Amino acid sequence: MKKEKFIVYVVDDDEDDLEILSEAFEASGCSSEIKCFTSGHELLHLMKLRKVEMPDIIIMDHYLSIQDETDMPGIIRSEKKNDNITLVVYSSSLSPVRIEQLLQKGVDLCRRKGNSMEGLKVDVEAFCEAIKNKQQTITE
Repeated sequence: MKKEKFIVYVVDDDEDDLEILSEAFEASGCSSEIKCFTSGHELLHLMKLRKVEMPDIIIMDHYLSIQDETDMPGIIRSEKKNDNITLVVYSSSLSPVRIEQLLQKGVDLCRRKGNSMEGLKVDVEAFCEAIKNKQQTITE
């Protein structure tokens, strides 16, 4: 069985986290392309100008704020063309209340960052599974 490969965008202001997650995706074999962004504003600007290919998944830290404390998930979900993108919030601290708020804004999955390489592998597998689930839901 051929393993699917996805276009992955990661948005985090911590460059070490970007590098570690990119390496984990490369090792998993489930990504065809990985792009990293240090700001949500940069990603949204490039998506609006169509300077980047639409990703299968956007993984972001929940502390990212674009303008006027508006969250990225709400901005992304406000455009119909982004409905097929799996949105994931991946952060070191997520309260149950915040998770519920993010899910209501259209986030597909919330995960706490693991603190081991094994945990990171499990997270990447969960991200790839979330993409498959989203795509299956859309085709039904």
